[in-house]
Amino acid sequence: MNKGLSVFVFNIDKNPRPVAFYTDFLSQGERLRLSKISNEKRKLQYAAGRFVLKSVLKERYKVISPKVLLDKKNNKPYVRGFPKFNLSHSGNYIVLAVGEKDEVGVDIETKATIRSVHNIAERYFSKVENKYIFSAKTESAKINHFLTLWSLKESYIKAIGGLINEETVKIEFNLAKKKVTQVSSAKTLCFMYNAHQNISVCVAGSIRKNDFASFNISTTAKGLKISRGKLQFKRLAYKKNTAGLND
Repeated sequence: MNKGLSVFVFNIDKNPRPVAFYTDFLSQGERLRLSKISNEKRKLQYAAGRFVLKSVLKERYKVISPKVLLDKKNNKPYVRGFPKFNLSHSGNYIVLAVGEKDEVGVDIETKATIRSVHNIAERYFSKVENKYIFSAKTESAKINHFLTLWSLKESYIKAIGGLINEETVKIEFNLAKKKVTQVSSAKTLCFMYNAHQNISVCVAGSIRKNDFASFNISTTAKGLKISRGKLQFKRLAYKKNTAGLND
């Protein structure tokens, strides 16, 4: 695992606050963007995501009033002078991954329908990946296998700054054998995933060799307390999973 990597998870349901609470953490430009989001759930995800990012920057990295910019080349947010980071949200969860000098991508997937599984898998997934999904014994297991693969592909795309339709077919995950093949990127890649919460992280850059492993998320990881409003979220601790994946 990349030693410079930290991953934080924030559960909106366990920290119930209205969107208005989070607007105090937003810049003028972020508030303008928020006002253009019509879906209330997505508004909450966006505002809470910015809260998580800025809280981590302030409490852990001592960055005061960070200005979040957008790299138009790869459509990734960044803060000048700060290590690479990436945000993802799905359902009630916000996930933030912070690296050092390497590019990092993170993704969490919380739900899908069996119909969408068939449509997306047939279009973007390899034969090996489709076999892994549809060899599962139950519909819920098929969906979970799909979500794990999808979060891995998304984390890869977000790390290298590619596009879904261009890059997903260029990488194949063989979860049964814990192998990654058909990597088109010239960068060395390190993947970590948790199949039960469907959180995946990809680090692309100066690591010495490709690495790919599943990790259990420790429930004893210390939370990061934010003084305002006494909100909390966890920094995840990863422990290598030697037991393999379960349906």
